[in-house]
Amino acid sequence: MKRHILLIILVLCIIELFIFLFLAKHFNFFTPILLAMATSGIGIYLLIKRGRGLIVDIQRNLYWGKVPREELGDGVLIVIGAVLMFLPGFLTDIVGITFFIPATQFYWKSIIYKFFSKRRYY
Repeated sequence: MKRHILLIILVLCIIELFIFLFLAKHFNFFTPILLAMATSGIGIYLLIKRGRGLIVDIQRNLYWGKVPREELGDGVLIVIGAVLMFLPGFLTDIVGITFFIPATQFYWKSIIYKFFSKRRYY
């Protein structure tokens, strides 16, 4: 499992490097750097904005005695999406943005729920 993760990280870094070099070749060198910085700022902004509303929703459900299952799932998606957008690179930014789009959140939630439902905790 560790080898697979290291291989995925290595391939992702190589893809990100090729995308950066492609953009630097077709535009000037500073455009990809500025885009990476801008998407990092957008990721932080979305984390703060969506995170605050989510905390209020979780507190409201806990106040009424409900388990905030959907809200916790949304929270995991928001944190993952913000981390992916904060990482430098354009492929991770595109994937990170999909974590914030409501139409694709259902897809990501089903993947995360399947992942955690297969795990056995003793």
